[in-house]
Order: sequence, then C-alpha cells, then structure tokens
Amino acid sequence: MKHIKPELDFRINKYITVKLQDDKTYVYINNKRYIQCLKLLLTLRKEHQFDSIDQMEFSNLHHIKDSHETTIDITAEEEFTAHCSSLQAFAENNYNTNLLHRSISFQLLKKLYEVGDPIALKKFISELKKRCENGHPEQFFFLLRIIIYHIWATIGS
Repeated sequence: MKHIKPELDFRINKYITVKLQDDKTYVYINNKRYIQCLKLLLTLRKEHQFDSIDQMEFSNLHHIKDSHETTIDITAEEEFTAHCSSLQAFAENNYNTNLLHRSISFQLLKKLYEVGDPIALKKFISELKKRCENGHPEQFFFLLRIIIYHIWATIGS
C-alpha cells in the first residue's frame, strides 16, 4: 500500500497561502494557484553584508561559478517551511522586495495589487522607483520588462 503524504498549507495573510502538494510548494493568491516555488538557493559568506537577496546573488555569481560547492538535500517539508518563512517575512515587512528574489517579488506585488491588496500597488510603485534609481543594471532591465509587459497587457485589454 502506497503511503500518501498529507498536504500542508500555511496562510501568510488574507491574500497569500503556501501549500505543499505532491512534494512541491505552491503559492496561492486569493485561493488560486499562482506559482510553484522551484528552488532554494542561499550562499552566505561572512565577509559581506547585503541589502537584498538580489545583491547577494550578484555578488556570489562569480564565486559560485568558480567553486565546487555541493548541494544539500532537504525534505520537501523542510523546503516548504523555508519558502513559508521567506514569504511570511516578505509580507510582515510590508512586501519588502529585498527579502525575495526579484523574479518573484515584483510578480507577487503585481498579482497582489491586481486582486485588491491595498498595500501592494503603493509598494509596487515605490519599489520600482527605488530599484530603478539604486539598483544594479540587471534589476533595472528586469523591472523594465515587467513595466513594458504590464503596459502591453493593459493596452491589449
């Protein structure tokens, strides 16, 4: 008889829920599946302090490419807990985009303001402005693509 793992679910706030289903972690927005969390990547080096996850990534890219670092296997439940923790910190800190990778933080903000989260639109605009003024070129171009896509989607509808 096959052992069926129970689903886990963790409510971050009124809009965000994280669920573990079939050993995969998913983020739900307004009770609708939005994205799958794909991986955890975290390399910390004591000699550096970072203002954001993105800064840490850019700083560590060269180090990671040149090293022979190993990955650590963790259970699906441990990965789920880590994703829940990251998303809870993001939400509890008024959607602080420095706490998540840029590939998810702005997409989440955009989706959250689309479903009516009153904090998300204001935060999305202020974060775009801040990242464009102070960010790395990679962040600027990433955000520019989001803005262009959003404008294109708005014009098309």
